[in-house]
Amino acid sequence: MKNIKKKIFFRCLFSFIVVAMFITPVSAGWNETNKEIESFYKLNPDEKIVNVFKKIHFTNYDSDTKYWQGYYSHLHHKIPENAINVDMWNSKNQKIKIQNSSHNDFYVSDLNQKIWYGQSCNLYLEYAIPINKNTADFKLYENADIINATVIVPDDYETYIDKSEYTVKHSSNIDMYKFKGIKNQLECSIDAVNLTDYKVLNKSVSLGNKNVGLKIKYWKGENHWANETMDLAIKALPILEEKWGFTYPKDHNITITQSTENKTSGYGGINKGEDGILLLHTADKYILIHELAHYWTQKCGFEYIWMDEGYADLYTYLVLNRLDSNDALERKEDFIKQYKSMKQSKNLKLSEWSVPDSIGSENFDRVDYGYKKSFVLLYNIYKKIGINSMKQANQRFLNSDNIGNKEFKHIIQTVSDKNLESEWKLLHSNV
Repeated sequence: MKNIKKKIFFRCLFSFIVVAMFITPVSAGWNETNKEIESFYKLNPDEKIVNVFKKIHFTNYDSDTKYWQGYYSHLHHKIPENAINVDMWNSKNQKIKIQNSSHNDFYVSDLNQKIWYGQSCNLYLEYAIPINKNTADFKLYENADIINATVIVPDDYETYIDKSEYTVKHSSNIDMYKFKGIKNQLECSIDAVNLTDYKVLNKSVSLGNKNVGLKIKYWKGENHWANETMDLAIKALPILEEKWGFTYPKDHNITITQSTENKTSGYGGINKGEDGILLLHTADKYILIHELAHYWTQKCGFEYIWMDEGYADLYTYLVLNRLDSNDALERKEDFIKQYKSMKQSKNLKLSEWSVPDSIGSENFDRVDYGYKKSFVLLYNIYKKIGINSMKQANQRFLNSDNIGNKEFKHIIQTVSDKNLESEWKLLHSNV
């Protein structure tokens, strides 16, 4: 037993985890069972992994299993798809078999024992998550009656967590972020970055009758990110210019800076005009195109956020449709599907939609719904009136100020005689 305790103690100190646990009973009575989870997440930059360790204490209080009527015998856990070196054992140091279930990244393990009424068991799970040398982005997802979780990061890393229920302790060149006594569920994203000095990649792109300089600022070791970002920007900008119907409307060059979630306030990117674009290091290509499109929306005099963000997403779709039509179709259908699935539970008029200074798990759903609804409205208008009429409207937007809903509708109806009654109804509706 002493050797077992030493092994567990050692793994607690040097390991780390992201898992959600559930017990599968022969006779169900979930409200009468108890789970306590203690998790450790340790960033290991030298090995390019996050070590994961979890201790699970389960007690069967299910009255349906009294008098030998049933027992609990299996455990379900959520483990990231890219997890490696998955291992599980019990308090007797016996290895427990674990295998994929039929539900994506959920795994099932046989406890090698029957947990009868009034009995408890301790289980231990560990694995590793691959990361980059200087950047780590992962999710923490726990489900239990009582949750204690610790995230351990070198103190020279900048760490962003989109939940606030933690305390921070600084000790021996590490920062420890502790979630203590959380009930039922803990779900959040963690972004940790070793902020080296920026390196710079410079190129230019021909837009209209001028060359626009492109500067990519990136951290040491992120050359691949820099080259991909530069290549996409060079491809996307001329298409944006063509689809909008007027040339790049700014008189400055473009700087794209690799950034952390602390800098982007939880968003995938921020277009700061002449100061350039802050692009989250984990942002996908859609975010970059979206932020580049804002150089056009910023010149259109839009009064409402839904216009600014909706047009940026619409023109992201149009650029993607040129670069990869299958990708564009998949993203468009996903946006429409998400909008339809959310609209019954949301209450949002676009003219009342606002985007907060920072975004996290607490306000993500409402913000995301606004993006999806704005895109669906503008995509429907685009499909009805066509790209040429959209370009004519854009010319009017470019030379106007304070484009509110009334002015927007007037300009769209001026360039097209299509019946847009259903679109205007969507604009003014709460769903």
